[in-house]
Amino acid sequence: MTSSGEVATFARTIRASFEKFRHNEQLLRQQYARTDESPEVQPKYLLEQATRRHLIDELLNALDWSPKDPSQISEEARSKTDDGKRCYFDYLGLHSQTAAPALVFEAKGFDVSLPRSKDNQKLGRGDMSILVATAVNAIKRGEKSIPVDSEWAEFLQSICTYVRSLDDLGQATLQRAVISSGRWMIVFKRPTTAFCDNEPVAAEDIHCFTSLSEILSRHSEVYQLLHRGNVVDTLPFVLKASDAIKMIPPDEIGDCFRASVVTTRLTGMMKQPYPTRSIYPSIIVNSGDRVFAIVEYSQFVEEPRSDLSFSDFISKLEECGRALERRLAKRFGRLGSPLPVMEFPGFPERASLIPPFAPISPVPSSAAARHDTDGQDRKLYVADVDRTEGADEYVIVTGTEWFYKRDQHIGSHCRFHSWKNARDEHVAAPNLHEGYVEDSFAEDGSVRHCANEDLRNLRHRKCHIQVVESHMCCQACLFAPICWKKEDDRRRLPCPSGDPNPGK
Repeated sequence: MTSSGEVATFARTIRASFEKFRHNEQLLRQQYARTDESPEVQPKYLLEQATRRHLIDELLNALDWSPKDPSQISEEARSKTDDGKRCYFDYLGLHSQTAAPALVFEAKGFDVSLPRSKDNQKLGRGDMSILVATAVNAIKRGEKSIPVDSEWAEFLQSICTYVRSLDDLGQATLQRAVISSGRWMIVFKRPTTAFCDNEPVAAEDIHCFTSLSEILSRHSEVYQLLHRGNVVDTLPFVLKASDAIKMIPPDEIGDCFRASVVTTRLTGMMKQPYPTRSIYPSIIVNSGDRVFAIVEYSQFVEEPRSDLSFSDFISKLEECGRALERRLAKRFGRLGSPLPVMEFPGFPERASLIPPFAPISPVPSSAAARHDTDGQDRKLYVADVDRTEGADEYVIVTGTEWFYKRDQHIGSHCRFHSWKNARDEHVAAPNLHEGYVEDSFAEDGSVRHCANEDLRNLRHRKCHIQVVESHMCCQACLFAPICWKKEDDRRRLPCPSGDPNPGK
């Protein structure tokens, strides 16, 4: 629920940004003057570029849509229409977890006029909403005569084309569309209905703000329509235990799974850094249509570099994990038993993009990022949480276990744990992989290391954890029964037992 304090802060912020803009307006007009204007002409026409940088960016920031944060806003995102025409979105607001489109914001120059009827009649906001709705409906019917001035007929046709260029996912997730010059703003509350559906758009779904003073006087309405927290779910994917207790209603907790948050940092001297890996036990819960990873960052265990210390590491990790479970069960009043990893529904596509995405194009959709998996159904068990300087962080679902590496190795000892032996069998990589690195915590010769390059190539389209374990033995991995579930696949394994499903 939005607090009155948050709305008041928004009002103060946009008032200050509007006053700053007005104070600098003449200077900006001179700096960004159109090249075809005489120096004597005043006032100079203020172009879209200046409007965006000095007014619209400030408004978006106040609404918690940061143009500098590519997880929130993609500027000049591209898509294509059915006939191949390329579209460029001025601002495309994104859903936090999936990177699917949530907000289309089209900017115009500060001096661009509001829509007028063809008889050039000036309208109040109510009549303006009716006029815009009538014009959009005429465009959808394919009529040649649009009941607005020619400039606005082009604007409305363009935003209609942009919204229609989104794929089915983008149209389903799009929540708002906006056209604004900074000093006025027209908001389409249901843009997919307005521009894509056959049914007519209702004037009640088009909100017109005709001036800076009206944006200020109706700031609460602007906030409710466009603030990021009111348009998309902004709860982070990973929650600290204290935040989860405050934010997640106990009666909305569904299935639970254990997980590990794996954080790898580079430490040591600048010229010779080395990675350390911290493992935080986590509880994954379904709540509504979202999954959350709950973690207590004060409870973690460093993954050891020695096989001899691994059992003690697992014991300490389990102790921390059970303490977290007891705490959550007591605070929530209930917490279901953890389910096997195979019953996990999978992370959303965006949460699992690895490495972190660049500014996206909405077409093709995030489905294009799916792995090629030899036709098998691919769930995503690893989610990229954050990537800051010197640290990579992932959540790995582990079901009823606390870690993705097994305490006990399956099957008999394998000669391919050693690069030298793999080289003698002509299945090794050209160079020895040694030492601990950011994407591998398995030393050559250890029971959890694999030096068989043929197997690593087979893993390429199957392995769920290769982003954190490039040289890990499949027989020591929790996900082996998932990756190698087909009998024909298991026959391809060079491992002595050849079966990651013993006893089945």
